[in-house]
Amino acid sequence: MSLDLSSALRAGEVAASLQRAGSTSGMADCLQAGICLRHGLPLATRNRRHFERVDELELVDIDRT
Repeated sequence: MSLDLSSALRAGEVAASLQRAGSTSGMADCLQAGICLRHGLPLATRNRRHFERVDELELVDIDRT
């Protein structure tokens, strides 16, 4: 999937929600989360901590072997 307008708007919602909660995240993380949320996809990550604060985002851990 790629970044489209709907995904970018969703990323903005993620960033705003995190900011209201007193937390921040990098724009790249918000964009990745926005794309996944927009398309109903899980996010595969090695750094769950960056994304576990995003409501409704399903995470899949990547094994660090």
